[in-house]
Amino acid sequence: MIVEKIYQEYEKINLVRMLDNKIDRCSLANKCIRYLGFKKLGMLGKLTPRAYMIFKLGEMIELIVKDDILQVIRNLSDIEFEEKNLDVKVDLGEGIVLDGHLDGFIYDKANDKYGVLEIKSASDYAFDEALDGKIDEDYRVQAGLYAYALNVDFVMFIFYRKQTSHLLELVFWKNLPSNVKVQYMGNQEKDYFVLNTPLDFDFIDRVREKYRKLREVNSIEDVFAIPIPYDYTVCSNCGGSGLKEYGKCRSCKGTGKKVLEDGSFYLGYPCSYCAYNMLCYPQQEVEFEGLKPKVRVR
Repeated sequence: MIVEKIYQEYEKINLVRMLDNKIDRCSLANKCIRYLGFKKLGMLGKLTPRAYMIFKLGEMIELIVKDDILQVIRNLSDIEFEEKNLDVKVDLGEGIVLDGHLDGFIYDKANDKYGVLEIKSASDYAFDEALDGKIDEDYRVQAGLYAYALNVDFVMFIFYRKQTSHLLELVFWKNLPSNVKVQYMGNQEKDYFVLNTPLDFDFIDRVREKYRKLREVNSIEDVFAIPIPYDYTVCSNCGGSGLKEYGKCRSCKGTGKKVLEDGSFYLGYPCSYCAYNMLCYPQQEVEFEGLKPKVRVR
């Protein structure tokens, strides 16, 4: 059976990818400290072939779309685009230095503003969340680190929605008033969208503290001593309050909890996609809702 052999090969490929134990990257700075600890130790987690293919598809689409978008930007008369010195170092002090790689630098001539450009692929969920003002914290931290290191006016992410080919220009501005959460603009046909949001550096101390702790991780016991930073027994819809603006939370029926009658619960993102979730949650089983797998922890 061919597909079975394909899956077996993907499992081998994933094992090779897992051997990369480099953790001092800007793109990883907001990741779970346990994930980074296991990665530092070179632990071989288990990422399903299907999850591997999802990530691989995103990488391939990103490369294809990125080339087209960069070619357009190169030809714009009101934008200067620079593609050199794209590897950067973000020095957080105390010997903590993170590596970053940029897609380019851009200079907005009309507004005399200088910034960083990043191009990403996005799922329907991530794209819709951003349009609703719920911007992934990984991107906020990555943008802030680049701005912190490079002293630019803005960091621009252009997201390509994989399923529908919509574009979203998400711009983190250093001097946008902090009381402005998100400024939204879109075109009439809704083929593309523009969001402006302020940069903040409140996370710098948090990232620095995380990498301080990671220095002390030398064994798997050290990782297990770190508390799991996520609580999936609390309702994510209402944050555990049991209330929403319309009254009682419909997701948890006002309890604030997401625990099943037998005390078990389902893992959510990011743990449900983590290659190391079996280490943090050994008492787990996979159930299916249609074709969608759900990890249940007992």
